[in-house]
Amino acid sequence: MKISFHKNTTTEASITIKIRETDYQARAARRIKEYSKKASIKGFRPGNVPGALIQQMYGRSILMEEVNTMLAESLAQYLKENAIHALGEPMPVLEKIEAIDWEHQRDFEFEYIIGMPGTFSCELSKDIQVTAYKIGHVAEQTVDDLIDQLRKTYGRVEAVTKSAIDDVIHGELRYPAQNFKVHTEIAVGEVAEKVRKIFTDLSPKDEITFDVQQVFEGVAKLPGITEKMYETMLRLGGPAKFIVQKIHRLSPAVVEQQFFDKVLGKEVTSSEQDFKKKLQARILKNKQQKADLFLEQSIQTILLKKTAIDLPDDFLKGWLQQENNTVPKEQIEMYYQQYAEELRWRLLVAALSKEHSLQVTHEEVVDEVRHRLQATFDGSEAVQQLSESNMAQLIQNFLQKNNGKNYSKVHESVYASKLINFIKDQINIVTQEVSVEEFDNLALGQNFL
Repeated sequence: MKISFHKNTTTEASITIKIRETDYQARAARRIKEYSKKASIKGFRPGNVPGALIQQMYGRSILMEEVNTMLAESLAQYLKENAIHALGEPMPVLEKIEAIDWEHQRDFEFEYIIGMPGTFSCELSKDIQVTAYKIGHVAEQTVDDLIDQLRKTYGRVEAVTKSAIDDVIHGELRYPAQNFKVHTEIAVGEVAEKVRKIFTDLSPKDEITFDVQQVFEGVAKLPGITEKMYETMLRLGGPAKFIVQKIHRLSPAVVEQQFFDKVLGKEVTSSEQDFKKKLQARILKNKQQKADLFLEQSIQTILLKKTAIDLPDDFLKGWLQQENNTVPKEQIEMYYQQYAEELRWRLLVAALSKEHSLQVTHEEVVDEVRHRLQATFDGSEAVQQLSESNMAQLIQNFLQKNNGKNYSKVHESVYASKLINFIKDQINIVTQEVSVEEFDNLALGQNFL
């Protein structure tokens, strides 16, 4: 067997594998012998089928199997031994495969195209500056808005006999222009104000006719109505009929002890003032977590901008199309930019890890699970009373669940945290204190939220 490597561009290469009859002859003969022992053919005792007959009946398929097995093994071994970082999977040149005469040919030549990342380096220094946001304040109105939202979440839904502005009307929508009818629901408050009155003071079994363009322009897609139906109605316009079946009204929860218990937990607080303070603390904590994620995203973005990593774009698009052959080419093109960005980051992470010898130990994985368990139970007496051996058993049981997948997930999480902390130490992090509302505007401007 002979393998040759030719670099076509900085990101693509060809690997040619030549297989001679002497390379696969012994393997094929061994397989034929195995078939002879196992084959059940009329007229021959089990285990005594002549090899010549097996060769005649199955020789071609055995040959193809053995050659393909040798190809896969030798290609993988060659890439490993030569430290070639192939992206995606090697793609065979189909023209050469289609030209093979498996009946008469004894020597074979195959060619594969592989994609590789271009050469790159990432230098971390204090010249790289990234802003970290510390969430220091939340407006009272934001807390009040959250309380209003929670009151609706924990409120009571009841059926009513007359519709009003805050109600949801369930019924059947009929659109004669396209001869379809669907069951849907209309939130009266979301309908354009100039036509909202059409949907008020209605009762079950009432029928109304309205212009779809006037009512649905600007309204979110309704349940049961496909995107195509919605676009068709807006484009064609015309009348639609709506038959009311039932009307639901939401009565927001009363701000009292039962509401406090549902939101924060039983007897965590008993006063509205303290309830607001605890919600404020929850908002600040949750928003700080988002700010921390925003910092990580910012670091990733700036490092990728500073590090040019060439990819074999055409090769990868072809490979993605081959792996997802039912997906239209246009969708592959749309998805590719996101895929390429994620791939560049993985390559950058791998390079940094190798250069700086970043690793995660088993002890670090165990410690992370321990911290998670303690945080989950929040220092409860039950956890405090656990002996060290019992805690160790609890941790071990968790890590062994799901066939080791739990261990892998925790390992990945610890590694990601160690990597980002290492990068933070090497670059210049400038902290800026902002309010919840200011952070939301900043994040929204960069499509983070």
